[in-house]
Amino acid sequence: MKAAKAKGQREVASLREEVAQLRQALQDREEQLAVLHRITQNVTSSLDIDTLLQKIFVEIKKIIPFDMMVILLLDETGENLRLFTLRKEREMTRLEKGYLIPKGNTASGWVVDHNRPRIAKDLSQIPEPLLDEELGLLEGMRSYLMLPLVSKAKPIGTLDIAACQPEVYHEAQAELMQQLAGQIAVAIENAQLYGQLRENKLFLENLIESSIDAIVATNREGIITFASRGVERLIGYRPEELLGRSSSQFYATGEVGVKILRELGQGKRIQDYETEVVTKDGRSVWVSLSASLLYNEKGEVVGTLRIAKDISRRKRLEEQIMQSERMAAAGKLAAGIAHEINNPIAIILSRIDCLQAEASRKGLPTAGLLEDLEVIQHHAQSISRITNTLLTFTRESFKPRDSFLKFRACDINGLMGKTLLLFRHSLQQKGLRLKYEPDPSHPQIWGDDNTLQKVFLNLLQNALDDTPPGGCIALRVRQRPRMPGWVRIQVSDTGTGIPPENLSRIFDLFFTTKEVGKGTGLGLSICHEIIKNHGGTIDVRSQWGKGSTFIVTLPAPPLTEVAAPTP
Repeated sequence: MKAAKAKGQREVASLREEVAQLRQALQDREEQLAVLHRITQNVTSSLDIDTLLQKIFVEIKKIIPFDMMVILLLDETGENLRLFTLRKEREMTRLEKGYLIPKGNTASGWVVDHNRPRIAKDLSQIPEPLLDEELGLLEGMRSYLMLPLVSKAKPIGTLDIAACQPEVYHEAQAELMQQLAGQIAVAIENAQLYGQLRENKLFLENLIESSIDAIVATNREGIITFASRGVERLIGYRPEELLGRSSSQFYATGEVGVKILRELGQGKRIQDYETEVVTKDGRSVWVSLSASLLYNEKGEVVGTLRIAKDISRRKRLEEQIMQSERMAAAGKLAAGIAHEINNPIAIILSRIDCLQAEASRKGLPTAGLLEDLEVIQHHAQSISRITNTLLTFTRESFKPRDSFLKFRACDINGLMGKTLLLFRHSLQQKGLRLKYEPDPSHPQIWGDDNTLQKVFLNLLQNALDDTPPGGCIALRVRQRPRMPGWVRIQVSDTGTGIPPENLSRIFDLFFTTKEVGKGTGLGLSICHEIIKNHGGTIDVRSQWGKGSTFIVTLPAPPLTEVAAPTP
């Protein structure tokens, strides 16, 4: 009886132990599943691979003991394994991130090549440990579990777990860890792809932002959705100021935007189309425009891409060349006409002198005769002055510069001051205000002060003629901070301005905006030639109805550079 009772107690105890083991196994399995679930959530919610892997290591520690966990990834050659990340529970001397291990003759290399886990229950009992196993021994490791990391059926590295005690790892743990290794491989692959995308994105952004050209993207209606920093350099608007605005409003003529959308809609590509865009301060800038359609991943048109290159400098140079050619042709014609006219005019003036002298000597009735002769003489002299001006122009256009210009060091502030003294009375008579801003650094130029004074007198006289009483004329002298060795003189007025269609012709010979009889069209032509012969430039900016600004830029070399600048 007692024996049966004891046997029953042993069976109950055995059942209790078995139930306890099953309960513990169930709890372990639940914990393993919970760890797998948390790791899966982390993998799908984070792309910060370093933070993610550290979280994964913490989770793995809850279900599998280890003193060291290492992820090794194949390098670009596929011949080496590089230590990608490391979790260690004790100090180690050799293993650090970036450590390179040759794949050949290593346990990790064997795992990669065979795509199978490897368990080393006691490294000290292996007769000929492989290279990384030997390294583990040196670091105090005894047990090893190595698992392949595979992504899209392609091996990418290994997950190595080690402990300082022997006999720690077994097949069941290898099966469990193989599931986790799959999740880790996906996380690494995703992070690497994300890193590549981020690098590509940063590269493209830097490429776009570093471009000196203006790059703009619009939607299908021409509304701006992106603008590069080059836009700010070109037209002065910050990129964020342009978002949501129609691209058409930034072209000098509204038809350009319509034309771009129309031609792109017809499947055409716009390449090097030259047009003008309007800057934030109202100026017009010449650009070479290229445009193409933007497509989404489905091949549907979602907008346009436009690239604008600033060609203002080229346009100015082209205009200067054309201007010089026009001036040369007109100058040659003018010289011939002037000589042809001067000869008969000289005879007419000579005969008038004779007639006046003869009328006085013979006592002829002079009441009307002398008055008529004076009128004829006055108009003949006027014709003579015009022809002499033409000859002056042709001399300045075609003679060597040194034959008629006397170069010396000139204080540009002083030259402007002397010019204004000659002009101040005329300003007061018309009731105009004068604003003069000399350069405080007193720049000196190398030039002919007499001929330069003629230029500025002419510009001031034009401003005087164009500005109504109560208006203002401004004269400003400044060295150019972005162009050392150059000085800029600006003559501005608040007059009626120059019509846009006349701006390109303003320096042409015989072209004038003044009334018939009030201008010959020679003044600005001669100014252009004088400044050109000083190695400088003259340009004009004007807004119809608001006034004009003539800008003269002259070289201002150090005084030791005594040679005259080449025009």
